[in-house]
Amino acid sequence: MVRVVLADSDHFSLAAINRFLESALDIQIIETCQTVADASKCTVKHKPEILLVEATILEPDSAEALELVRHSSPQTKTVLLTSEDVRSLAFRAYHAGFSGLLSKRTISKELPGALRVIAAGYKIYAQPHNDQEPTPRAQHRTIHNNYFEALAERDRQLVTAVASGLTNSQVARSLHISEGLVKLKLATIMDQLRITNRVQLAVIATEYGLITSAELRSR
Repeated sequence: MVRVVLADSDHFSLAAINRFLESALDIQIIETCQTVADASKCTVKHKPEILLVEATILEPDSAEALELVRHSSPQTKTVLLTSEDVRSLAFRAYHAGFSGLLSKRTISKELPGALRVIAAGYKIYAQPHNDQEPTPRAQHRTIHNNYFEALAERDRQLVTAVASGLTNSQVARSLHISEGLVKLKLATIMDQLRITNRVQLAVIATEYGLITSAELRSR
């Protein structure tokens, strides 16, 4: 379970974020706070996997509160959520120690997957984009999601097993198929996803929700 403390003072934004995450059964918002100071206290208390902070509530003393989070709950990944052009925040967010910078323009599709991957220890920084063109990352995520939606259940089981870290022989035994068929199916799936290794497959599977962030971390 990816537990989230959410810091946002806008009721409409809070409602939208809750709506985007409610269908993700492996993600739970455990506290909502209106200031970074309150959110840092909740984070120190609950030690969630993610502290999600809306950029407009950052104040001059927020750096001290976030530093407290890093020292008292080092496993918590701090993520900045913004409606601004990310170019104006990316450099500052990276050097302030944020594990991710997400754009509100794309969270309806990207938020659950992004939080899963960040919780697993990866960093995600949204790419600058205009209103007409989706980012390459958003395009790839849409392609991957559509692919998994159309994938046969048996092949989805194979992807889940491989992404969880099982070897080809272990996958073959668990699915009662030959190791040669595992290799053939895996090669086909990776070619269709345009990826070259199992780590990439595990990250995509985590974004889609086939495996948990903990399973991705343990690879």
